[in-house]
Amino acid sequence: MKLDIVRKSKPTGDSISLYFRKCMDLAKYKAGQHALLSVRINGAVFKRTYSFHTSPDIDENVGITVRAVEGGLVSNYLQIINGAADISLDGVAGDFVIEPYQDNKRHVVMFAAGSGITPIMAMIKTILHREPESRISLVYSNKYYTSIIFRDELANLAKEFHDRLAVYHILTQDENPPVETPIFYKGRLSKMITKKALKTILAQLNYPTEYYLCGPFAFMQMVEESIRALNPDNPTIYKEHFYIQDEKREFDSSTLQTRDVIIHMEDEE
Repeated sequence: MKLDIVRKSKPTGDSISLYFRKCMDLAKYKAGQHALLSVRINGAVFKRTYSFHTSPDIDENVGITVRAVEGGLVSNYLQIINGAADISLDGVAGDFVIEPYQDNKRHVVMFAAGSGITPIMAMIKTILHREPESRISLVYSNKYYTSIIFRDELANLAKEFHDRLAVYHILTQDENPPVETPIFYKGRLSKMITKKALKTILAQLNYPTEYYLCGPFAFMQMVEESIRALNPDNPTIYKEHFYIQDEKREFDSSTLQTRDVIIHMEDEE
């Protein structure tokens, strides 16, 4: 089924958010799931998987966010489309989901790296609006301040839900972020820093705790090991690995026709 793009935005210089009109096939997706897409470029069709960053309970349209990868044919093509791109939905899939219940009272602790924030963002918005008694703590690792996807949206949500959402930014290579930006740690997220963050987060609440992790394999492994070291009694952990798809083909935008027109998300973090 061909998708209708209703708007787009640039959360960072190297990423794009595409918003599709909600159709019957997209009406029942869950927060955390991903779209199976066919993208036609110069007559050839490429299959890709990108997670939704929108909440099925809150957002009128359905959105994905894609970060450009060096040499990535589809990810770079999506950055420059100007309207009616030929993108078709093959299906919706994924078990990395969060099910909201009005009466839940839980502490949802989330770890994301780079574009791994995409499904996490959908979950955050869903829980904030559907579980009024639940709290969320997000630890979000990026290389630079300017590479933080959904930076402004997260800040606005943390302000609106100041007693229910706490965001802990980690910048691995940026020594001079804006002074007004709250940064929890500058440097690569190690087990020691992860445990420090966890101790800070867990000391604030005595709610049943669930963990949701999304990012590259090494990041996920380190975070999970840190969680289990502090919680030996079989903590509840849900995770989704993001990876760079093997699409290292030369991309020449000059061959594209002029038109008035995240997955897993591709990311290097």
